Amino acid sequence: MQSTKALGFNFELWILNKKGISKLFPIQYETFNLIMKGEDVVAKDRTGSGKTLAFALPSIIRMR
Repeated sequence: MQSTKALGFNFELWILNKKGISKLFPIQYETFNLIMKGEDVVAKDRTGSGKTLAFALPSIIRMR
């Protein structure tokens, strides 16, 4: 797992850290920057791998 600090979005990631999330699952880390750039992403991973957060977090940040 990769640290959320590597992504550079302090406020949003501070909220995650406050909730106890300090590391991203591989699917989240690998897709974050692509989604932030507005690129299309198709990803497949096992249940419980964090796919929903992988999509939702950058989407929420982009809407701010």
